[in-house]
Amino acid sequence: MDYNQPFQVSIYLNNDTHDNGMTLKEYADAVLAGTQPILDHGGLDYHFGATDEDMALVSNWATTNGLTIVLAESAIATIKVTGTLGQLGDLFKVTVREETVDGRTYITTDHTPTIPASIASAVRAVGGFDQSFLAVRHIVEYDPSIAIPDLGTSYGSNPVTPPQMATAYNVPTGDGYGGCIGIFELSLNQSTPQDYREGWQQPDVTASFSRIGLTAPTITTINVDSAYFHTNSSAESMLDIYCAGAVAPRAIIAYYIAPNGGTTNINDCINAAVNDTTNNPSVLSMSWGLGDTTAYDTAFQAGIVKGMTFFVSSGDNGAVNLSMASTVCSQYIVSAGGTNVTLNGSNALTAEVAWGSSSGASGGATGGGVSTVVATPSWQSGLTYKTTSTGNSGGGIATALGHRGVPDWSAPADPSTGYVFYYGGTSSAAAGTTSQIGGTSASAPLLAGIWVRLNVLLGYRIPFNMSTFYTNYTTLFNDVATGNNRNGYTTGYVCTTGWDAVTGLGSPKADQIYQYFHTGSTFPKGNRGFRPATGAAYPRITQGART
Repeated sequence: MDYNQPFQVSIYLNNDTHDNGMTLKEYADAVLAGTQPILDHGGLDYHFGATDEDMALVSNWATTNGLTIVLAESAIATIKVTGTLGQLGDLFKVTVREETVDGRTYITTDHTPTIPASIASAVRAVGGFDQSFLAVRHIVEYDPSIAIPDLGTSYGSNPVTPPQMATAYNVPTGDGYGGCIGIFELSLNQSTPQDYREGWQQPDVTASFSRIGLTAPTITTINVDSAYFHTNSSAESMLDIYCAGAVAPRAIIAYYIAPNGGTTNINDCINAAVNDTTNNPSVLSMSWGLGDTTAYDTAFQAGIVKGMTFFVSSGDNGAVNLSMASTVCSQYIVSAGGTNVTLNGSNALTAEVAWGSSSGASGGATGGGVSTVVATPSWQSGLTYKTTSTGNSGGGIATALGHRGVPDWSAPADPSTGYVFYYGGTSSAAAGTTSQIGGTSASAPLLAGIWVRLNVLLGYRIPFNMSTFYTNYTTLFNDVATGNNRNGYTTGYVCTTGWDAVTGLGSPKADQIYQYFHTGSTFPKGNRGFRPATGAAYPRITQGART
């Protein structure tokens, strides 16, 4: 191993507390409960960013030790530094080793870094030495040979388009002009044999949108932590851009791409979107399985505080015998499950069932289930779930939800009604010759696009107030009560009336959501009156303690 190779680590500093005494987590939880308003970026930085004293302490330590500072942002409490691998390993008392698995070579370590005593008061964690985790994308290509699911319904192979789904979900007339949709992607380097290289190219974007009568969106690429950007557009990236951008035409798309190797890169990619004051996305679509973990909660919390909503795909392999390893169960995200839809000639929704197949795992099914690490949020208190098993087509006994349940909402993901677009340089091909693609990698960006369109129509960011959605689900969502996500495994979850661990609350009634936040509640809560009349004022003081 070359210990003289250049290397980067991310140093995460402690977040400050609000003038009212709340921590970042407490304030984010209050936004979810609807008891605190969202803040602008300056408010996030002032109340919850790293203090100037802590930023200076860590920056001075880094330069004194010969490190180069490549990023220092107080709002996300992060300082990134570079040095040699050996140098950084010595400073943080980390011994790394190189491993190769399935053609991918990465470094890893058996223990967490030790924070030097001189900066321990300012730093909560250091990341970058363990690159072993590999996220999976949630994309499925349509295969007409896959057996029909056990729902007593024949599935067609007619693809839908995002504008059709906007009509089906009664999204009010309008577009995304003035809004920004964040797209989260991860990419392996060019030398890796695995097909996990992400990117987009303009000809495929232009042709895909032109095919359905739309002008291509403006896309800005933000490269995080020196990710490999594939110049030949990938199916995952194009699916995300197509579903999000075509349901909110004229919205800007901010495309964030980070290396697919380790939780630090994932965390940094989320933080990049949260800290982006140029594009200022109000949503971030994440079509990747990032694990049943709380590792990214601080980044999610910062986004929640400034009014961002995170839509994360729930997975494409069903319940996987009740395992949640491939999805994200954080309470600070909207977990996006998958359905199969039937539309009439006017694109009205006539039927919607869970995406799932009992005939084998190759068919795919919406992810869903119960976390093993995240406690039950207050807004899911009192909910139950039912399971189904081999030889039992019905639901079992209702079981109390003991941890966070996912998904929250759903949208089309069944590849048999999936989306057709160009990728991989196929923009010169005849219309309709590309693959038909689905998966919950489609439902997350579609929901994100709908959300931006509603934000634009309302003129403000809808607060991520999960209590509202769960309390008013009968009004705000189409209940999907048919199907299961067993997907050929021994056990899975079954759809029920109300929330279930297959399709969540159901699919959005966008017109009702718009009406609720436009006229039917105490929202919007203006971003005012949340600082005390006395004491320190923005910008934060740079010397000493606040008074």
